[in-house]
Amino acid sequence: MTNKYISGILFTKKVGCQMKYIKNTLKVSILVVYILFIMYILVFRRLTFSLISNSFISGFEPTTILQRINIIPFSTFVDYSKLYTYNAINYSILFNNIVGNIILFVPIGLILPFTFNKPNNKGFWHFNAVAVSISFVIEIGQLILVAGSFDIDDFILRFIGTAIGYLFYKLITLVISKLLSQKAKDYSVIN
Repeated sequence: MTNKYISGILFTKKVGCQMKYIKNTLKVSILVVYILFIMYILVFRRLTFSLISNSFISGFEPTTILQRINIIPFSTFVDYSKLYTYNAINYSILFNNIVGNIILFVPIGLILPFTFNKPNNKGFWHFNAVAVSISFVIEIGQLILVAGSFDIDDFILRFIGTAIGYLFYKLITLVISKLLSQKAKDYSVIN
């Protein structure tokens, strides 16, 4: 009888470990697929054969590269507001750049903590550092492939998006923990 009991425990543990492995693999896969989706939207979708060939002809000249780098915070917003004031820019361009960068990174703020949530985690700043790293790779990709520019304002917008996603994560976990604690109270009152 003891052997069957021990075998049952070991089998349950093995199945539990396998389920945890599958769950973790699924979480990481979702994160990787979403990052590739973002890379497609922000970098690869803009590429064409002529753009790539032109980048190898003139895109790597130092003056051309420097023209596509913005390290002054909020300068893109100021430029957009001036262009919008004089009706020199389409509203959809403003919306796509500003709101699009925020919205694209809200899921990152949700997915990262769900994927890598451990008791010793650093929390908000840790996940935003990872998101900024992802954003850095995107900006370097845009710069090298001449599919856009390296813009500090994009970092700011994506940081805001990740922060919003992380706040949603905290809200979701708070609501779930409240519901579970209420359910536990209700169960203990019944028994």
